Amino acid sequence: MRLNIKTGFCISFLVLVLGCADGFLDVKQDQALRIPNSLEDVDALLKGLVYNSSARELAIAGGDEYQLTDAIYNGLRNVYKKNAYIWADSVYLGERVPDWNLPYYYIMNANLALEVLEKLPNQSEKLEQVKSSALFHRAYNFYVLSQSFAPPFHQKELNAYGLPLRLESDVSIKVGRSTIAETYQRIVADLEEASVLINDSFVSRFLPSKRACYALLARVYLVMGDFDNALKNAELCLSINDCLNDFNELNLKSNFLFTADLGLTNKEIIFYDNMGPSLFGSSAPINKDLVELYSDNDLRKIGYFRQQNSNNLFKGSYTGGNSPFCGLANDEIYLIKAESLAHLGRVSEANETLNVLLKNRCDKNEFIPIAVIDKKDMLRIVFEERRKELVLRGLRWEDLRRLGWMEEYSRVVSKEINGKTHTLNPKSTKFTFPIPEKELELNQMVQTPR
Repeated sequence: MRLNIKTGFCISFLVLVLGCADGFLDVKQDQALRIPNSLEDVDALLKGLVYNSSARELAIAGGDEYQLTDAIYNGLRNVYKKNAYIWADSVYLGERVPDWNLPYYYIMNANLALEVLEKLPNQSEKLEQVKSSALFHRAYNFYVLSQSFAPPFHQKELNAYGLPLRLESDVSIKVGRSTIAETYQRIVADLEEASVLINDSFVSRFLPSKRACYALLARVYLVMGDFDNALKNAELCLSINDCLNDFNELNLKSNFLFTADLGLTNKEIIFYDNMGPSLFGSSAPINKDLVELYSDNDLRKIGYFRQQNSNNLFKGSYTGGNSPFCGLANDEIYLIKAESLAHLGRVSEANETLNVLLKNRCDKNEFIPIAVIDKKDMLRIVFEERRKELVLRGLRWEDLRRLGWMEEYSRVVSKEINGKTHTLNPKSTKFTFPIPEKELELNQMVQTPR
């Protein structure tokens, strides 16, 4: 069957709908409907995927950016959102888990694309471009899954259970859990190959590019604690385009700081992705501790938040609306570069890198450059800036996970709901969400300790 662009979008929509199924293996492929058989078919299939949204609800719920009132918490429809917010022992209670289902459906389509491409005879530049896209999508979604369903990367835990690494499109094949080391090896290998195959630096914010490969590699290596490679890829990414938005030139008091145009006018965006409707709704208040971190000359305090009934609501998403942005953007890459330099003892360069970002975030008439000489102080500043800059992108959960292994920078997170205080300690096993019950039943996998 020949697919055109329209058909590709239909398949993409089907994938999005199927992502809400009870379990990944619950839905069988209709081979006659879904298998492409040409380079054009595969290209259309992959281009259709980029308009879907990611599921990062567990990461946002488990983090410390929202401070829900009892009324908002009690009014949540989904039990798993309530349980994720307070790190309950049991999370899903039989409910569907989009954070698991959707990434694996995207991975299934990437695998399908790679299988078809392997059978095509012409090793053209176009084929390599399409293959690089499939590899990027697979790596991107494995990484998203790893930050919720695999333990944090740490040298002492590399033999712990990681993800089921599905590398074939046949969903009936049973796949056990890999190790943490194997999970990250697969992510890095796919991205490294994609970065070599891809022949353009940047075409569209919706399509994988060299910039996107370098940006995601920088993020992955940072989580792995490989600061040399994190720095290398951050610099490669910024060497292609290092643009930043100058907050002095934005309308900070607008209802939303950025335009709702799918990121087309936001020059920082490298790869556009969003989480769909906001997890807790647009009326959920941001943690007061976070808002208090901003100095008076920091324009993000006005640009990112608006006040409603003494609560601070977030309005700074790069989507230009209530849907949180969770893609790749230059501001994060500057922060990765600065942190990597600090870890490597190159503190003066870390200062310079961070100041490039901050001078675009602070009042130009009151900006005072950071000038610290101590490595620990520099890291502390970078970690705080990550918290202030990357609000509601799903990255705060990743930071809490990895910083839990750095005692000087770890944080105990507490939330009070209905008169009860819930606490998440550094290195807690609850930084890893359990595998959905339905998936365990179908695939006989080992559950993550909770």
